[in-house]
Amino acid sequence: MENTVKKIAVFVSAVVFLLSIYLYIFLQLAQKKDGFVLQTPSDEITDLTPYSQYIISEETILEATKKQFVTPEVKDGYSWMAKQIQPGMPKMRYVNYQVVYNKEGQLLAKTEVPGSEVIVEGEPAIYQYYALPEIGTVFFPKITKYGADCAACYPNELGQGNTSSGVKIGISSVRQMDGSWKEGITYEGYYVVASSQALPLCTTLIISDHSFTGMGLEPGVPFKAIVLDRGVSGSTLDLFVGSEYNLEVVHTTGSQSPMATITGFGTRSLNQNGSPICTLPEEE
Repeated sequence: MENTVKKIAVFVSAVVFLLSIYLYIFLQLAQKKDGFVLQTPSDEITDLTPYSQYIISEETILEATKKQFVTPEVKDGYSWMAKQIQPGMPKMRYVNYQVVYNKEGQLLAKTEVPGSEVIVEGEPAIYQYYALPEIGTVFFPKITKYGADCAACYPNELGQGNTSSGVKIGISSVRQMDGSWKEGITYEGYYVVASSQALPLCTTLIISDHSFTGMGLEPGVPFKAIVLDRGVSGSTLDLFVGSEYNLEVVHTTGSQSPMATITGFGTRSLNQNGSPICTLPEEE
């Protein structure tokens, strides 16, 4: 009988010991998974929520896409217009980072992963001369300036005159699509230019790589333009500046080699008052 009691006592002790071990392991796993520890009533409660760690990839443009111009064997367009025939890509840098955030989403650390940097060399976009005017076609114009009161413009007593598109311009304002006159030198937000007949009236453009300043223009900042007038030849564009007295108000700050890109083709029409207008392209 005594031996049986001893065996039961040993068995119970072993069970209690094993349960203690299992409980300890359970609490350790729970602490790692859920981020909490048991506290005694006298302990200060501390939030031990784990931090989040990720691997992210970042890309940086090291060099913008370059342009390369070629001349075709068959020349059936304008010698000064060029169309893209092969897209290019910029020189790129790709690198991975290990980042650490706290539970509020604040970035605590960002470390470059060794050996993750990859440099991909760029490829030039290929443009071909002797193109026709299409969306995306580019050319490099000489840009001159003129006013509504030029010698061959014949404005009325208010300093207002017509353009080849029928849109009226003045020495200090331009008539908009709704028939109202707006102070300044723009038509529906587009600067007015005259071109040769190579570009249809109401053609819209983006002029970049210029050094013009004055009347809203900033050197190096591309601006939108619309062809409303004639009077020049070839690739030349004549920029409307209001009055001939403003020829020096809009001026260049240095040498320039502007590039014009065709963005769309509007249409000649009449507004609700029967006045000639240029509608704008739906999409550019």
